[in-house]
Amino acid sequence: MEMPSFEVFNETVDQLLGTLKYIKFHELIFKIIAKTLELLGRFIGRIFANKSAAGATSMSAKIILGIILITVIMIVIILILFFIIRKRHKRKIRSILGEKINKDSTVITFLDKSKVYEEKGEYRQAVRLRFVAILFFLHQGHFLYHDSTMTGKEMVAKLKKDKFTGVHEFERITQRFNTIWYGMTEIEEAEFKIWCEEENFLWQGVKK
Repeated sequence: MEMPSFEVFNETVDQLLGTLKYIKFHELIFKIIAKTLELLGRFIGRIFANKSAAGATSMSAKIILGIILITVIMIVIILILFFIIRKRHKRKIRSILGEKINKDSTVITFLDKSKVYEEKGEYRQAVRLRFVAILFFLHQGHFLYHDSTMTGKEMVAKLKKDKFTGVHEFERITQRFNTIWYGMTEIEEAEFKIWCEEENFLWQGVKK
């Protein structure tokens, strides 16, 4: 399988970040708000159903407005809670596999660092930085908040539970990373290219 150029790879990652960064987060908020509105509709429907036609038409507008106001307040509280939780998670991350994370960190910065090691022939370090880029992408995209205490199996289990589209590719990448990095295994260029090919399958799986 022919590897794409580094520039094409960077462009693909940028596209993924742009389209996927907040999808999961927004979908969850939408579902909760939709459910709240659905329950509101049912509640109002029951009120009208329990009244006579005359009673329904004479119902005080203040009651309806009060219900709507309470619902709006509930939705605002839900949104505030989600943003607080999201901000809290973002503050937690300080480093990934020894790489410091700051406000200027991006997926591309880690890939650029990996490229430097690749050019030196230090492929094991290059693999580490590419895996850091993957974990950082998952964190930024709200797919998997980084926790240094989580094992590879726990990360895979969490992604499976959340039905992440690239979970099988991520599982293979994680297993290969553990073998290379924690097994203290130095690798040659050919094996590094195999890693990159499997990594490309992960990005393609996420993009679907």
